[in-house]
Amino acid sequence: MALFFLCIEMLLFGLVYAFGPHGLSMLAKLEQSYYDTEVRCQELENKIGRMEQDVDEWEHSSFLKEKVARERLLMKKPGETIYFR
Repeated sequence: MALFFLCIEMLLFGLVYAFGPHGLSMLAKLEQSYYDTEVRCQELENKIGRMEQDVDEWEHSSFLKEKVARERLLMKKPGETIYFR
């Protein structure tokens, strides 16, 4: 009889260990969440690097400043005519 209860207890312990709120399934979910967070972090670091390059290019390129002023702000030099599409 004690052996029967011991087996039931071990079975229940195994189920709780595998599928309980702090079991192996939760550990797998946490590992996946950690991996997803690491991937997102790397993507954001890459985006920051590209933005820093854009800012650096903007600070050192007078051609780019003129291009943006002409296209976005519709600025022109004296004697020029702007055509809209």
